[in-house]
Amino acid sequence: QMFFSTVESRYKILAIQDVRNPDKENIYEKILEEKCKRMNKTRNEIEMFLWHGCKSVDNLDLITKNGFDRSYNTTSAYGKGTYFAKKASYSVNGGYCGVDAGGVSHIFLCKVIVGDYTLGNRSMERIPKKA
Repeated sequence: QMFFSTVESRYKILAIQDVRNPDKENIYEKILEEKCKRMNKTRNEIEMFLWHGCKSVDNLDLITKNGFDRSYNTTSAYGKGTYFAKKASYSVNGGYCGVDAGGVSHIFLCKVIVGDYTLGNRSMERIPKKA
């Protein structure tokens, strides 16, 4: 339902796979809990479900085993980083989902701890420090 709320119905979901890594999930939950306390906010205020398209099956395996790592990004349109979209359509129609040999695209639905943002540029190597 989350997928089809932003993507036209010509797409078909062939499979849904839960790829959670229990070790990484425990780390995520600890970071989320600490950030909620530090910012005095609820989980719903700083956690979002966001989409991440994969250009190749190799990327799927890499992300599933190791988590997201900004060094995997080869596009870097707004700087070195990992990009997520609010709408599945942005990942699917924006060219961020590659097609494998069988004509299938792959996309992650991720729980993401969100925070401040900045407008990046291609040459940005890291997040700017706050003033």
